[in-house]
Amino acid sequence: MCQTCRFNITAYPKVKELASGRVAEYVYYTCTKKNRKIVCKEQQVSDIELEQDIEARMREYEITEYDGNECRSWLERHYNDYIKKHDQHRPQWMRDKQKAQKALEILDEK
Repeated sequence: MCQTCRFNITAYPKVKELASGRVAEYVYYTCTKKNRKIVCKEQQVSDIELEQDIEARMREYEITEYDGNECRSWLERHYNDYIKKHDQHRPQWMRDKQKAQKALEILDEK
């Protein structure tokens, strides 16, 4: 979404024949500028620039290996607790399921 006018962003490819005869394809992203009331002055951005910007922003959120291991162990503890609680009710669920199946069989016979 465009930060200036809040409309969509669109991508379009551009093919260029180089002097060497090789063909290069570029992708550009630009605002659709669908709102005539708002003059959007955002420039188009190439895919390379966009990728570099995204990578730079992602580096801001990198975590250390220690923090990653702490998060993993915390998740494993909580997941294991969830599984234990889930499994503790399974026998009762199975008994209830069998009772319901027998009741359905009786109804089907009538």
